[in-house]
Amino acid sequence: MATLTGSTISSTYKTLLKTASSTGVTSTLSTVEDGDATASCLKLGTTSLNVDGKVGVNSSTSINANLHIKSTETQSILIEDSSAYDIFYVGDSSSTFDCKIGDIDNASSGNDTYLHLKDSANSIILKGTYTGINQTSPSATLHVGNNDATVKFALTSSTTAMTIGDSSNADIINIDTRNDTVRIEGDLEVTGNFNGQSQRWKHEEYFLQLPALNADIAITKNLNFEVLGTNTSSDDVTRDNTYSGVVIETDGTDNDSICITPHVDTGQTAINNMKIKTEDEMVFECAITTDSSIANYSFWAGMKKSRVPDYATDDDQAYFLYCSDDDHGALTTNTRLHFIYSVSGTDYITDLGIIVATGTTYRFKISINTDRQISVFVNGVMYGLTSSTTAGGVTESTSTTLSAVLTGGVPLLPFIGVQQHAGSTTSKLHVHYEKISRKL
Repeated sequence: MATLTGSTISSTYKTLLKTASSTGVTSTLSTVEDGDATASCLKLGTTSLNVDGKVGVNSSTSINANLHIKSTETQSILIEDSSAYDIFYVGDSSSTFDCKIGDIDNASSGNDTYLHLKDSANSIILKGTYTGINQTSPSATLHVGNNDATVKFALTSSTTAMTIGDSSNADIINIDTRNDTVRIEGDLEVTGNFNGQSQRWKHEEYFLQLPALNADIAITKNLNFEVLGTNTSSDDVTRDNTYSGVVIETDGTDNDSICITPHVDTGQTAINNMKIKTEDEMVFECAITTDSSIANYSFWAGMKKSRVPDYATDDDQAYFLYCSDDDHGALTTNTRLHFIYSVSGTDYITDLGIIVATGTTYRFKISINTDRQISVFVNGVMYGLTSSTTAGGVTESTSTTLSAVLTGGVPLLPFIGVQQHAGSTTSKLHVHYEKISRKL
């Protein structure tokens, strides 16, 4: 009924609302009922209100929750404290549909938004000194579970699926799920037993004894590695007081070279006789430092069938190459480091985009996975490899791109060498270590 005008009480009392209290609205909550004493879900007092049911705001006759708000504003819910500072809101004036909980206003003293659901960026921001998940008394920034709890992270297939960094966000631990690798940039201290690579065979060579010519094998020389090359002699391998490892040095004539290679004698070293094949999930690592002049100079490091650095020589190979000219094969830019791999005589050359510098240390890593695809790293950074046969090489823009599939059943050997390409000035390469491993 629209109006009570002209109506009698007897005809309208059922439509009138009143409180159940005979004294009217007081400080005590009283049920609001109609004139026939039918109770509603509303209780009313002078300082409080209670609803024993659902509440709708702009929800018309259909209320689908205890509190159902169909907002006509960009900020549908706003809660302020006694000083009119925002402490909770859903939606905001910029229509980004954010939700913030905490001391939100810039004007307030704290300005600490502890939970921010950012719809426009698909992100959740949690700001707190201690955050507990299934932990009622957290004592860390993220404290998950009790002592017997299990934490599981579902990680993406990426070279940086999960990282733990220091205060400057530099990686200390990097979990690489693409290559099944965990890289630790800081020190690793183990107070209990450490099993290491229990499912891999490995050899780590730090050159405690100098490699020499095969003819000079002796107890004082390296029994796993020797040197070969043009005009090479045992005295071309020395040490110095600046760098760890060994220095290999050419004799001073154009195209003189020296290469560290596994001993070729039958039975002398497992590195040669065991046969490390392309399907053995091999990993090769080394660290080298370039000479003070690299103008007429080349070095190579990696897995090949022969010690020859020319990429047209071996049908199957995977190695890093720097060459100041095209003596070892045409290269896109001779000032840059290249990675070369070959599959049954087809050469794939990647310009890594790294300008090689004098007196600079480079850490190389080659990893071949179970699918016989290569991933490479320089100083801990992954570089993508081309699957194109572009002459001279091409740069791969995607750093996670693996190589084409290598030929199966091909044994490869580790080689590290240096060659001079002009004049009478010798060329040096500092070799700090090399490591090689394979599945059992």
